[in-house]
Amino acid sequence: MPRRPLRAAGALLVAGALVLTACTGGSDEPAPTSSAAADPDASVVIRLVLEPGNLDIRQTAGAALDQILIDNVYQGLVARTADQEIVP
Repeated sequence: MPRRPLRAAGALLVAGALVLTACTGGSDEPAPTSSAAADPDASVVIRLVLEPGNLDIRQTAGAALDQILIDNVYQGLVARTADQEIVP
């Protein structure tokens, strides 16, 4: 089978799947929320293998690359105070 009709059929299939996904209705009810107070004694433990030798992820290999990616995930979730305490 020639590639062009096969690509067109694949694109049509993907477009149809996206249309069907967009047409599915969500619930009109708001998402449940938690009313619990924050625990001031809660802690976050992040275990890293070693300190990265370079922050340029194109030049960093091995476990340090994973640490950089983990740091990028936690960067938006927590911050440090002037006393180096981690806060949400």
